[in-house]
Amino acid sequence: KVNYAKLRERLVADKQILDWTGKAPAKANAAAAKSALEAIPGGIAVDDSEAKQTGDWHGSSATHPFFHDGYVTDGNADKGRKSIRFSPQLPAAGDYDVYLSWSALPNRASNVPVDIEGSEGKRTVTVNQREHGGWVKVFTGKFDATAASVTIRNDGTDGHVLADGVCFVPVKK
Repeated sequence: KVNYAKLRERLVADKQILDWTGKAPAKANAAAAKSALEAIPGGIAVDDSEAKQTGDWHGSSATHPFFHDGYVTDGNADKGRKSIRFSPQLPAAGDYDVYLSWSALPNRASNVPVDIEGSEGKRTVTVNQREHGGWVKVFTGKFDATAASVTIRNDGTDGHVLADGVCFVPVKK
């Protein structure tokens, strides 16, 4: 029921672009469109699909980059009732750098608690998912081959919490 001629006149007066005359965007090939992160060379990576979830996490692939086929998000809901535990099978005990993957946006949480369990017990680090993104190193420590884990929680967070992947990279001496 909108008079298109009047609407067009108003939009043009407001300097809105109604007909694109610029160059057409390049068509991305399938590999580029996926924009998925690869595991860090030499690292042992665990995808969110292999992790143990507590609470109702929602799958997404809306924002790149991400590891494998997407990531899960807490939907910025049920604070304190959601966690996801990544448990890698490390080839040997030793020192490892721990990386997390997420896609950064302003609506992400700036205070994500991450519990890292290794040979020296449990440590909690806080991660800002509004910044950086991709693979981000969050910890270096000693780990047993069979008892390493990383748990991402949404306790008291101030935005959407993402869980995508964890990668353990042996520290070269």
